[in-house]
Amino acid sequence: RRLGKVEAFYARESVPPLTWFTGTSFRRDDEMARAVDREDSSWAPFRLMVFDMECLPKADGGLPQAETDPIIQVSVVMDYDLLQATAASCHLFTWRPTAACLPMIDEYDPRGCEVHVARSETHMLQELVHFVGREDPCLVTGWNIAGFDLPYLLTRCAVLHVDTGALAREGVPRRRDRGDVQLPGRVVADLLTLWRAQHNERSYKLADVSETHLGATKAPVHYSDMRRLWDDAQGRAEMATYCLKDSWLVWRLGATRNVWMNAMQM
Repeated sequence: RRLGKVEAFYARESVPPLTWFTGTSFRRDDEMARAVDREDSSWAPFRLMVFDMECLPKADGGLPQAETDPIIQVSVVMDYDLLQATAASCHLFTWRPTAACLPMIDEYDPRGCEVHVARSETHMLQELVHFVGREDPCLVTGWNIAGFDLPYLLTRCAVLHVDTGALAREGVPRRRDRGDVQLPGRVVADLLTLWRAQHNERSYKLADVSETHLGATKAPVHYSDMRRLWDDAQGRAEMATYCLKDSWLVWRLGATRNVWMNAMQM
């Protein structure tokens, strides 16, 4: 296939992945080529953000629609050096109080996770956008975020008039013609898409892939229980662990199978 402009530049100038550059902005390729630090061979740290969302199903059990149905919880795993993938911080954003202690489910222990409780869905999304801008991930991933989470998130922000500028490093988030979302200045890489390209699985559900490759499963919370759990503080805590574990599983899959290291070296 034909290389994109960035890939062509790296190939033409023999620039290794994650190379250091001296400078902040470059107008031409020759300026960028002169800024390559060829003395420092260490890889620049690369910050990874994994996220997952839970949305409130309709009262009749129907699938939520972004135009009308709220996002109720968002889990985030931040890895500040994804090529090492030895430690990460976990965050849960929500807008109703949860029980003080999130329950451990199966092998996943959510102790140490920071819970951010907002006054409303609007304030939760504002806090999430601010968090992304502050923590400044280089790469954003999840399981089916291209097909569901990111488009749903942008639509809810538009409905609630939440400024999404900080989700991108440069400019604003935008949707491409085929429906997926770009966050200019950040790499958006759906692990489900990468997994389909690299692995031949009988099922690509996160629960099945996690059990095969990690010996771990999703938390046992059924979709039909979401509304009931959302109306109770202890139920919201159980749902929070479910949401957090999904992000944690995606983080562990990427690390265990060296997905990101392989991608950097291609």
